[in-house]
Amino acid sequence: LIGNGQTFQPPFAGPCIQCTCTDGNVRCQEEVCQSLTCANPFKDPDQCCPTCKVCVVQGLEYEDGATWKLEDGQCSTCTCVNGDTICRPKQCPAVNCLHPSSNNGDCCLSCDQCTYNKRRYSNGQKFIDPDNPCQDCHCQAGTVLCVPTDCPTVTCNRPERKPGQCCAKCPDCVFEDRVLVDGQRFPNPEDPCQECACLNGQVICKERDCISALCSYPLSGSCCQNNCNGNGTVCVVE
Repeated sequence: LIGNGQTFQPPFAGPCIQCTCTDGNVRCQEEVCQSLTCANPFKDPDQCCPTCKVCVVQGLEYEDGATWKLEDGQCSTCTCVNGDTICRPKQCPAVNCLHPSSNNGDCCLSCDQCTYNKRRYSNGQKFIDPDNPCQDCHCQAGTVLCVPTDCPTVTCNRPERKPGQCCAKCPDCVFEDRVLVDGQRFPNPEDPCQECACLNGQVICKERDCISALCSYPLSGSCCQNNCNGNGTVCVVE
């Protein structure tokens, strides 16, 4: 027996028929299903209308058949298939250089730049190998070419090679808060008759080399005593 106002499904009528007992009379109607937009709707035997399965990824729902890219990168494309998320890596073209790089976060490598020892270099850029200071490198068309550094010849007796440098060089000098390179010459500020030079990290001063006077009685007071200008000497030429 069916109570008054009770809704039921008659036996063998299927889930789409809904009947109601009203004042001793039974009235039945068929449920109308809405149209679906998914490519592969799912039909549950216990339900009248098919439904679209969804995929939930990172808190977002995607309808069946939907395609999207993962938020953490552009290198994988995902598709919702019957409630399952299927992701495939992007197919990248092959590169013919030795040290390709990705540009602006692009997942595919190209030969427009070089990636060498986890560092990126522009095409045409010259640089010193960060792991070997005695290698001069050059990025060209996505390939890094390195050659040994050609160090110049040093003339001092005690050349120095600082950490991180390849070539030894003569030590600099510090004189009155000035940094002087090896071999640099300058007048002694304390004695105008002396010339100083930076040699092997030390400043050495000595008397200036003077040119002999061209007159018999040069002026006094100059360092070299060879100033023949204005001394009043008369030259007689026979």
